Amino acid sequence: MWTSIILAGGASRRMGQPKALLSIENKTMVERLVDLLRPFSSVVVIVVREQEQETISALLQQETAVHIVTDDPRYKGEGPLAGMYTGMKTAPAQSYFVCACDMPCLDGDYLQGLKQFIQDKPGYEAYVPLAGGQYQPFAAVYGELAAEIEGLLQRSRKRWIDLFSVLKNGYLIPEEEWRSWTKQPDPFFNMNTPEDYKRMRSGWV
Repeated sequence: MWTSIILAGGASRRMGQPKALLSIENKTMVERLVDLLRPFSSVVVIVVREQEQETISALLQQETAVHIVTDDPRYKGEGPLAGMYTGMKTAPAQSYFVCACDMPCLDGDYLQGLKQFIQDKPGYEAYVPLAGGQYQPFAAVYGELAAEIEGLLQRSRKRWIDLFSVLKNGYLIPEEEWRSWTKQPDPFFNMNTPEDYKRMRSGWV
């Protein structure tokens, strides 16, 4: 089992409200993701803003294997790599599934396929799917890379691609591979705007 890290520390400027607290089918996104990830995870770490920490903690107060934390103060507001670093330092592990808090189409079939893929092809520092020729770094598995990420943050290199550029053996999972794992047409769909949220709630996605 891996440790899962949910990145929920963004400002949600385009959405206009915290994306982790958006409700779909009577559950917030953060609750849905914890339900999804729990069977695959030894621990779930949710990296949040201070403004939402109390609310999310109250929603998940019955979850004993969930840690709700804010970014390491040294890297507060430095983006997804800061969230990954914080998650890895909170719950040290050999591998981490990292996802964004606004991905309602992730499903257990994808996670099971990813888990089996890693078992069949062990030894890589990261397993990152490709979709439409684009990296999908926040539905991916990483090794213990806290030191590498901290080194980047200390040099103000905050982009995910900066991390991938320093890996010795990252694996890019081709689209034809992961498509066999899930029936979801777009498991990596992000809700970034009110229009995206409306599409999701209408069942269009």
